[in-house]
Amino acid sequence: MLRTRKSWTSIFETPAPGRRSDAGPPKPLESEPVSVLTGSRVNPCDRLEQRWYANAATPARERPKCATGEEVDAFEQRNGVKLPADLREYFQRLNGIDMDAGLFRFWPLARLISLKLPPSVLGEADRYFLFADYMVGTWYYAIYLGDDPFLQNRVILPDFPSHPVIAPNFSEFVELYLTDSPRLYGNQ
Repeated sequence: MLRTRKSWTSIFETPAPGRRSDAGPPKPLESEPVSVLTGSRVNPCDRLEQRWYANAATPARERPKCATGEEVDAFEQRNGVKLPADLREYFQRLNGIDMDAGLFRFWPLARLISLKLPPSVLGEADRYFLFADYMVGTWYYAIYLGDDPFLQNRVILPDFPSHPVIAPNFSEFVELYLTDSPRLYGNQ
C-alpha cells in the first residue's frame, strides 16, 4: 500500500508551531509515496522505464506513443472514472509495453476495457478495467477505478473464481511485477 497521507501517529510527532523538531530525518512528502513492501520511495514509472528500457540503444520509435493529458481526460469522461495519479503518470510517460522478457504485457490507455461480468459475480464489474496480462492472456489484471473508497485502485485477478486482490493500487502492483512476486500468479 502506498502512503500518500500522514498517518494518524504523525499528529503526535509534528511539533507545535514555533517549536523545534528533533524528531530525526524528514518524513517523505505526500507526493513521494512509500512502498509498504520495500519501505522505499516509489516512482513506478521510473522503475518500469529502467526495467523496460535499460538498454540505452532502445530507439524511441520502439516505445509506445505516450497518452496526452487530453486523452487521459477523455478516457475519464467517457468512462465516468478518475485515474489515480500514479496510473495517470504511467500512461503519460510510458503507456504500456507490447511484451517484456517475462511475457507480461502492459496495455496502452487506448486498449483499456472494462470487465463484462454480471453484477452478481463481481459488484461494479464495469468499474474494473483490464490493463495488463501475462503469457498472452493466461492471466489478466484489472484495476478498480470507481468511487467506492474500500475498493479504490485495487488490482485483482478477474479470471480467478474469488477475484483475489493482488495489490491495493497500481504502484504496489508494479512493485510486485518488478520483484516477480508469486502474488502476481494468484499465490497469496
